[in-house]
Amino acid sequence: MKKSVLTKLKNIKMIVFDIDGVLTDGTVIVLNSREEIKPMNVKDRYVFSLVRRHVPELKFSWISGRNSEHVVVNAAQMKIAYLYQACGDKLAAVTEICEKSGLTLDNIMCVGDDLIDIPVLKRAAVAMCPADAVRDVKDIVDIIGETNGGRGVAREAIELVLRTQKKWDRILCNFTK
Repeated sequence: MKKSVLTKLKNIKMIVFDIDGVLTDGTVIVLNSREEIKPMNVKDRYVFSLVRRHVPELKFSWISGRNSEHVVVNAAQMKIAYLYQACGDKLAAVTEICEKSGLTLDNIMCVGDDLIDIPVLKRAAVAMCPADAVRDVKDIVDIIGETNGGRGVAREAIELVLRTQKKWDRILCNFTK
C-alpha cells in the first residue's frame, strides 16, 4: 500500500459504507409482504459492535440508493451514526454528514462497489472497494479489498483503519487476556 494512503488512514474518523454490494453481497430477498431483507455477514456485524464498545470515536455511515426497512433496523441495532437511503447523490449525502459531524472529507473513508459510488469515492480521503466491485470502481480506488461485498469487506476496512491507527489492540486485548 502506498505510504500516502497509510498517512491518510491515520486521519480517518468515519467510514462511509454503501450497503448493496458492500455490506451485503447484493442479494435482496423480497417477501410476499413486499418487505426487503438484505442478509449481512456476521463478521461485519460483529466488528461494528466491537468498535462501538472499544473504539467509540470511530463512526460509521451507511448510504444506499435503495430503501429498506430491514436496513433501518440493522442500522439502529448497530448504532450507525448516519443512515441515508434512496440516495441518488451520495456525495451530497457525505457532504451533509461532514457538516453535521464537524468532519471534513479528509476524515472520511468510503467503501463502495458500483458506478453510483464513484463521485464520493473520488472525493473521500481514502477510497476502498470489495474484490468483486465493478471495473470502473476498481480503477479509481486506493484499496481493493481481498474479500467480496457481503463477505467481510466491512470488517476488512474497519480493521485496516484501526490497525493503521494502532487502535486494534483495544479490541484484541479483550480476547487475549
